[in-house]
Amino acid sequence: MARIDQCVAFLFCLVMCTGAWADGGEVALGDPNCRIVNMVPRLHEKATWSGSCKGGYASGTGVLQWYVEDSPTSRFEGQMEKGLPNGAGVTTYSSNDSRYEGEYRDGKRNGKGALTMAGGLRIRGTFVDDEPSGEVEAERSNGYHYKGGWRGSKMHGTGTVTYADGMKYTGEFKDGAREGSGIATFPNGMRYEGNWKDNYFDGTGDIVYSDGSKYHGEFRHGMRFGAGTLQNAIGQTYEGNWIDNQLFGSGRMNARNGSSYVGEFKNMQYHGTGTLTDEHGTVFAGSWINGLLEGQGSQTGKAGEKYIGDWHVGKFEGQGRLHYASGGDYVGEFVQGQRQGKGTLIDEWGNRFDGTWEADEMNGTGEVIYKNGNQYSGSWRYGKYDGKGRMQYADGGIYEGGFSFGRRSGGGIFIDAQGVKTEGVWSIGLLQGEAVETSKAGKRIVCHYVDGVLEGAFEGELDDGEQIKAIIRQGSLEGEATLVYPGGMTILARFNHGLPNGRWTVRLADGSSFETDFKLGVRSGPPIPVELPRIPGLNL
Repeated sequence: MARIDQCVAFLFCLVMCTGAWADGGEVALGDPNCRIVNMVPRLHEKATWSGSCKGGYASGTGVLQWYVEDSPTSRFEGQMEKGLPNGAGVTTYSSNDSRYEGEYRDGKRNGKGALTMAGGLRIRGTFVDDEPSGEVEAERSNGYHYKGGWRGSKMHGTGTVTYADGMKYTGEFKDGAREGSGIATFPNGMRYEGNWKDNYFDGTGDIVYSDGSKYHGEFRHGMRFGAGTLQNAIGQTYEGNWIDNQLFGSGRMNARNGSSYVGEFKNMQYHGTGTLTDEHGTVFAGSWINGLLEGQGSQTGKAGEKYIGDWHVGKFEGQGRLHYASGGDYVGEFVQGQRQGKGTLIDEWGNRFDGTWEADEMNGTGEVIYKNGNQYSGSWRYGKYDGKGRMQYADGGIYEGGFSFGRRSGGGIFIDAQGVKTEGVWSIGLLQGEAVETSKAGKRIVCHYVDGVLEGAFEGELDDGEQIKAIIRQGSLEGEATLVYPGGMTILARFNHGLPNGRWTVRLADGSSFETDFKLGVRSGPPIPVELPRIPGLNL
C-alpha cells in the first residue's frame, strides 16, 4: 500500500510541474494589445487564443492552446481575465493525458475542482494555488477511493482510503503515508487498530488475524516488536518480548488444555532455560533448543515419577536417573527415551538388575538379585534370561546352562539343595529325554523325562547301594522292576501307577525264595518271612 501512495504523489506532482500557472513573462498573440501571461516560459513556446481581448490582455471566454515547436502541450477552455485563467475552466495536458475541471483565480487552480491525472486517479475538492487542500475525494476505476484531508499533493490529516485490493484504512495520514492512529481491515479478514508510521503498524496496537489469532502490544515496521501478547487460533497465549513477529527472550505460554511454559524463547519456540507443565501436570525443566529439551533437564510426573539427567531432542539420552511412580529406580544410560547401555534398576519389589540394556529391556549380559534370595547372572534378551547363564536359588540349588525367554533351555546342570546333580537337556523349562542324576555320594541313575516328568527306563544305583532297573510311567513305577540289594537279596516286583500290584518274588542270598501277591498296594498273598528293606527314592 505504501508503493501505491507514493505513485499517487508522483503523478500529482507531474501534473503540477507541466501545467501549473505561475508568474512569468507575457506572450503577444498577433495583436500586441492582446497578451497572454506565460506562467512557465519555455524555449520555442507559443500560444493561440480564440476569445476576445480587453485592456491589452486576453479576456472573456475562449480556448487557449499552448505549443512547443508546433506540438500542442496544454489546452485551456474557459474564462480568462488580464491574460490569465480566472473563473470556471477546463485544462487538458497533452504530455500526460491529465485534465482539470474547476475554478481558477489569477491563473492557478483555486476553488472547487476535479483533477484527473495520468493513470486514472481523479481528485475532487478544494484547490489552493494549484494544489488540493483540505477535504478531498480521490478515486480510480480499479476501486481505489480516498476521502479526507490533503496537503502538498499528498493525503494528510484524517481520512478513509479503500485500496484496489480491498484493504480499507480509516485514520490519520502524514505526507501521504498512514501515520498516527488508525484502523485497517484487509481482504483476508485481518483487522488492525492502533498506531501507524510510514504506512506500517508501528507503536501500540491490536490486531486480529484471518485465522482468529489476536495480538495486543508493540509493533515496529509492520511486525510484532517489543512487549505484547498473542492468542493464537488454537487457544495458546504467548506473552513476552517480540522481535520481527517472533517471541524472543523471556516469556510465557499458556494453552487452552492447561499446559504452560515459563522461560526463554527464540522464534516462538522454547529456547534457553525454561519450565513446561503439560496438560497432565508433568513438569519439564531445563535447557531447551528449538522447542525440545537438550542437555541437562528433568521431568517430574504428577504421580511421582521423576527423571534427572541428560536430554537430546526432547528425550532422555545419556546419563540419567529415573524414579518410577511405582517406587523403582533406574540409574544409567538412556537412548531416545529408553534404557539403553549400562545401568542398574532396583524395582518396586526390591529386585536389583545390573547390566546392559537395549530398548528399555535387559539385553546382553547382566545379573539380577531377587529379594527372595535367587540370583541370576549371564546372558539376557528382551528382558529375559537367554543364552548361557547361572541361577542360584535361595534354597541352595544351582542351575548352570542354557536359557531361552527366561526358562531353562538346552544343555544344563542342576544341583539341588541336597547336592543331587542332574545333567540333561531342558526345553521350555522342563527336562526332556535322557538325563543322568548323580547323588552327593556319587551314585548315578540314568533316567528319561517327558515334559519334566520321569518316563521310560530307569536304571542305576541308589545311595544305599541298591541296584534298580525299572520302567517309569508319568513319574511312577509301572510293570516289572528288579531291585538288587548289597546283601544279595533280589526282588522281582510288579507295579501299577506306583503301587505294588501282582506277583512279587523275593530271592535271598542263600538261594531260598518266597512269593506273595499285591493288589493296588495291599498284600493279598501269603506273608513273606523276611522284612522287605526300604527302597530310598521310590514309593513302594
